[in-house]
Amino acid sequence: TVRVDKAAGVLTGVDVNPFWTDLAGLHKEEFISRAFAGEMSLPTSELRQTCKLIMGMNEFIKVTLARMTNQETKMEMPPVYGRFSRNWGRGSQSDGVLTRMRISSTNDPENPSWMYLRHSLVVVSAEEFEAVRAQQPELCEGYLVPVVGSKSAQELMDPRLLVQESFQHMNSCAEGRAQMDRLADVLDKEFSFMFDFFAKHKLPVPAPVL
Repeated sequence: TVRVDKAAGVLTGVDVNPFWTDLAGLHKEEFISRAFAGEMSLPTSELRQTCKLIMGMNEFIKVTLARMTNQETKMEMPPVYGRFSRNWGRGSQSDGVLTRMRISSTNDPENPSWMYLRHSLVVVSAEEFEAVRAQQPELCEGYLVPVVGSKSAQELMDPRLLVQESFQHMNSCAEGRAQMDRLADVLDKEFSFMFDFFAKHKLPVPAPVL
């Protein structure tokens, strides 16, 4: 939870749910301190964390572009099933847990320029994951499936996945480099809407920040 002074636009406080600290294997104070110092380990593999961040960014960009044209805006992503690591805050190479994540948004009724994001995450059983994987595969793993294929619950919980999906390892072998090429293709496809939007509304495309 992040508290903000809306008038001044500054951060005034932060708190963290006990679920997150337990999953990370850290006390609350250490969790917050390490997170703000940029010393926190990734909660899953480098590849998976990158894809999670890009998925969220993609949805946020869609909402932002809609707000630019005064459209009704609300982010309501379907649940996404994936993998996190146990004790990830300590850089543990332990086995993984299966999770269900959802991101939604709420507009501030008093200040339309403000939007609040709600990020929820729960641990699920292997049975639930496999049932969703069989019946609604589009909810499992997001961008990962076209990149590395659909993985079973057992494969996702294997700690070796962290090494196999590190960018250093992927760049060291032909299979990994092919996976990164497929990821680039997915990103080109997923973000094409943004360039179409700027072309349609005759807006300059923002320059990348180097």
